[in-house]
Amino acid sequence: MAIEYVKVKRNICVGSNPGEKFLAMIKRGQLISEDDLCNEIAESTTLSRGEVKLVIEQLQYNIVKHAKNSHGVKLNDLGIFYPQIRAKAVNTADDVTPDTIINKRLCFRPSVAISKAMKSTVVKGL
Repeated sequence: MAIEYVKVKRNICVGSNPGEKFLAMIKRGQLISEDDLCNEIAESTTLSRGEVKLVIEQLQYNIVKHAKNSHGVKLNDLGIFYPQIRAKAVNTADDVTPDTIINKRLCFRPSVAISKAMKSTVVKGL
């Protein structure tokens, strides 16, 4: 397994050395569907495809439910899913209202084990 990348040309406008530069960008592989993932897990365990699908659906539902209540969800070997907001700055505390919140989203921070696994992943150019 390896992460594949392609070389791209970009016009960099900021920094101490602007101009035309080249950089590596990931060559995205295919998107693995939830159904495909359920099939893979079912094939490698004693669970049926339906049982796997139910567990994944419930995991998704419960992560969102807890995030909507300001809670993070830690999956030990995977990482932490947590809610995050982006808000505009205002001059006084009284000016802070729900209307100053610009964006709400769910974020993911990988575990140390996942981060180490990704760091040790081989990359290859095309």
